[in-house]
Amino acid sequence: MKFISESSQAEPMKELLNYLRQNASLSDSHIRKLDIKKNQILTSNQNSPEHTIFLIQEGIAFFEVFYQDKPHITSFYSDWTLFHAEPILKQAFTFEIKLPYRVRAATEMVVYEINRDFLIDHLYVQPKFFHFLAELGLASLSFSTFMTAINKLPANETLAIHLQILATYIGEKHGTAYHLPSAISQSVLASLCNCAQSSISGHLHFLVKEGILESSSKPFIIKDMDALASCYDSSITISAMH
Repeated sequence: MKFISESSQAEPMKELLNYLRQNASLSDSHIRKLDIKKNQILTSNQNSPEHTIFLIQEGIAFFEVFYQDKPHITSFYSDWTLFHAEPILKQAFTFEIKLPYRVRAATEMVVYEINRDFLIDHLYVQPKFFHFLAELGLASLSFSTFMTAINKLPANETLAIHLQILATYIGEKHGTAYHLPSAISQSVLASLCNCAQSSISGHLHFLVKEGILESSSKPFIIKDMDALASCYDSSITISAMH
């Protein structure tokens, strides 16, 4: 499966933001630039949160769901990711799902709060942006389905896949190695993989022993992406779209 990586969606997303802001007098009342501190919860200041869309310019956020009153990280957002402030499933289905959740800043962030109707109105004028966001939405749906499926795999394979996805999306490449942000810790990996941290720790130590990881603690450095890929079923392929 090939994903739309951060680098491939950045330029059209920047172009979209510039397009929305071209009329300063109009955009100022519909777009707000926010400086978000680490661990701050992203919430909408609008009367109707379902009318708010966030665009991350810089930073990482965790999507966390609550189970037994404890937050569990199920996914993440990174640079130039667009996401809805509040799920709108009730408008699409004949039933409503209420799932306690929050979006928490894992790093300091720069985020734009955009009025949804303002964005949609502009898409009518520029169909190319509509096509881009439609393709991005379909890709995100496929990604969510894939992420759900891999958590059914053995823990060691699930961990290897998550590490490769994180490297592809938000890792920094240094030579042949990929450096993950310090926001990605053992506890974050355990939550993403839906495994006990003790189990993840054991698998990380194995990857270090095999020369795939530099160490079993953050910041994680993936020394050999090809060897990491050999840790899960060969029928699964992950690569960035450029």
